[in-house]
Amino acid sequence: MFSQWARKELERGDLNVLSELAKGWNTPSPGRLARLDHRGFVIRRENEKLSVSLKGRLALWARRLSAKP
Repeated sequence: MFSQWARKELERGDLNVLSELAKGWNTPSPGRLARLDHRGFVIRRENEKLSVSLKGRLALWARRLSAKP
């Protein structure tokens, strides 16, 4: 149930990119960024740097819980 909420309106790989963004590894493509921003999973800071929002971290947590056997 919670993992369905996390994946709603996203495409395959969007949460992986969000996870990489949380680790500071890369910047999402414009299409992925638009979807993640629409869901409120990312925040643009004053210096245009992207951060993962609390809502985004909850989505990553939900994905991690749903992947465990």
